Amino acid sequence: MSFSPRQIAAHWVPGFTLLAMIFLIDIQNGRNLTNFIEGLHWNTGVAVLIAGAAGFVAGNFLDALRDLGDEFFDWVGWKIEWDFLLEASDDKVRREDDFYFMSYVLSANLVITVVITAVADWWFPNHFSCPIWLVLLVAFVVFGQDALRLRHCI
Repeated sequence: MSFSPRQIAAHWVPGFTLLAMIFLIDIQNGRNLTNFIEGLHWNTGVAVLIAGAAGFVAGNFLDALRDLGDEFFDWVGWKIEWDFLLEASDDKVRREDDFYFMSYVLSANLVITVVITAVADWWFPNHFSCPIWLVLLVAFVVFGQDALRLRHCI
């Protein structure tokens, strides 16, 4: 796997989005996580390094969940012919990656982020307001249909 800007965005953006949503849930429910992190008294360099690593790890966690979803889709008969990546020319594989696969990964990982956020929000006593739930619903529908459409194109 190369680390092109598109690939980094497809993993880190959903990872940071998930972390941001967890912190929003934490803030409206007593700031336990936020207070714990503030109590560690890290210097700025360490904090930036930890935040970057946390976003990457969270993004890869979401990607692992997406991989499990791909396995499920393959199992029910909606397979992606992964052999294409091994048999096609480098140019065709790069175009497939740039125009379909990375966008699919980004959209699918954002859908998983929305689902985890929704479940986590209902786990705590203070829930998001209706406008935030509307934004989550719109994000779920838009990114969900995009992921399904792009998966079909792959």
